[in-house]
Amino acid sequence: MDASGTMSADLSSDCERLAADALDTDILGTSLDFAMHGAMAVLRRDLLAQLGAVRPVVFNLLALVGANPGILQTQLADALLLDRGSAASLVKKLQQWRWVEHRVREADRRCKGLYLSVTGARTLRHLKSQFQKHTARFHSRFTPDEHRQLLEFLQRIARQ
Repeated sequence: MDASGTMSADLSSDCERLAADALDTDILGTSLDFAMHGAMAVLRRDLLAQLGAVRPVVFNLLALVGANPGILQTQLADALLLDRGSAASLVKKLQQWRWVEHRVREADRRCKGLYLSVTGARTLRHLKSQFQKHTARFHSRFTPDEHRQLLEFLQRIARQ
C-alpha cells in the first residue's frame, strides 16, 4: 500500500494474476462429490435465475403433483428426498398460495391425495417453459447420447 492507504498498481496486478491462476485441487480433482458439487452450484444458480422467486424444490413438487394427480404426500417426500415434516411444510405453503389442494382420491376414497388447483396448473405451465429454457442451455453442451449416458450415470449414483 502506498502512503494514502491504497494498494499500489504492482501489488494489485499481482493479486489479479494470482486470482486467475488455476488452483491445485489435490485429491478433489478426482472426486465425484467435488465435481458434482460444482456442477450443481452452476445448475442451481442458473435455475434460480430462470424461475425467479420460485425455489427449485417448489417447482419439483408442482411438476410431480401435475404429473401424478392424487399423489400421496409421503410419495412426494420420498421422490424429493425430503423428510415428512419438510414435505408437509412445503405442501402447506403451496396450499396457502392455492397452487395445490388435498382431495379424496378416486382410486381409494379412504385417503387424500394432492392435486394441482387451476392456479397451480397455470403456474406450472409458466414454470415449465422457464425450466425448458434452463435445460436447453445445458443440454446443448452434450450430444443426445452423452446426455442420456450422463442421466444414467447420475441415476446409478442416486440408487446407491
